[in-house]
Amino acid sequence: MSDGDPLDAFARVDLRVGTVVEATAFEGGRTSTHVLRIDLGDTIGTKKSLARLPVYEPPSALVGRQVLCLVGLAPRQIGAHMSEVLTLAVPDADGEDALVTPDRAVPDGGRLA
Repeated sequence: MSDGDPLDAFARVDLRVGTVVEATAFEGGRTSTHVLRIDLGDTIGTKKSLARLPVYEPPSALVGRQVLCLVGLAPRQIGAHMSEVLTLAVPDADGEDALVTPDRAVPDGGRLA
């Protein structure tokens, strides 16, 4: 059974780069540890994301970092917060999440090509 060309499916995924403009600890969070506000450029604006990032301490160390986000998802309630985008990370050798970031500064809102 085939669902079509995998490249077509990938092209429908909206991955954008944004800059973390605010990061705070998610007090009482079970799986998420940080509340991020991410500037995704003029078209998308600033969105909130909750992420499990215990190796990034203090949370303020994340401010100014560019990150890759999945946009266009329905907002998801996580505890007292509404997460609007999914911040992408991959596990490091210790199983902790490492952010997916561009290797040099790029304009906020740029779409993964």
